Amino acid sequence: MSEKEAVLLLNPHMDSQNYAANRAIHLKVQKDEELMLKELRTPKVHPVDPMATSLLIVDDNLYHKISNSAEKYTRPYVKYLYKIPAWDGPTPNDSSAEAVVTRDLIQWNKAANKANHQYSSILGSRADSYLSTKQGAAMLSFIGIFIALIFSLSSASFLFFKLHTELNTDKQMYNALSKIGLSTKEMSASATKQISVLFYIPIIIATIQTLVVIRPILKQINITNVTVPVLTTSAVFLVVQTIYFLIARSRYIHSLKKIMV
Repeated sequence: MSEKEAVLLLNPHMDSQNYAANRAIHLKVQKDEELMLKELRTPKVHPVDPMATSLLIVDDNLYHKISNSAEKYTRPYVKYLYKIPAWDGPTPNDSSAEAVVTRDLIQWNKAANKANHQYSSILGSRADSYLSTKQGAAMLSFIGIFIALIFSLSSASFLFFKLHTELNTDKQMYNALSKIGLSTKEMSASATKQISVLFYIPIIIATIQTLVVIRPILKQINITNVTVPVLTTSAVFLVVQTIYFLIARSRYIHSLKKIMV
């Protein structure tokens, strides 16, 4: 690539502007420089940040020329990107060698920035990012489980209250039906179906709505694997709801058996 040519790296998650290959462009910091846009590329993952703007790749000589002539407030900054292969063995913890070295490097970087005000840099490492993400995920998991337990107990209490308020009416109905031949077994089957609708239909509807509504939202932040977590969460709720269902069914049918003729 010559000094008068450039390659534009587009962001795959943002709408690109009206750029086209083999067209001349002008730089804001160097308006007298005319570059020929040689090629447009759209990578699967943006090398800097998923929400970053498009990147213009230019020749080294042109870059140094712009860096030396630019004003202080428009002077570009340097960012070094590097690729690290997959971890060998278990992922790091707080006491692993990679985590210890990472902390030392971050402290050294902070001290260097503090000692030299003209020197400013940000050091990022995978061990620090991994451990921070792991800690944040653990905190969110704890909060999520705590909130889920509260909602689960609240929904169970609501359903128990609903069954209790309708118990007197159901007693009169089943007492009248027992007089015309309704057996205890038939009463138990009918009450079980009635309680099942109250306990299980909301979970089924909530699962379908989550899969339909949450999926497009999570895709915007590059989270595509949502089916398995949603089904796993729904299965856990289903198990807990089944426990509530068995308790409510037992107490409800026990109360109705007392009024059967």
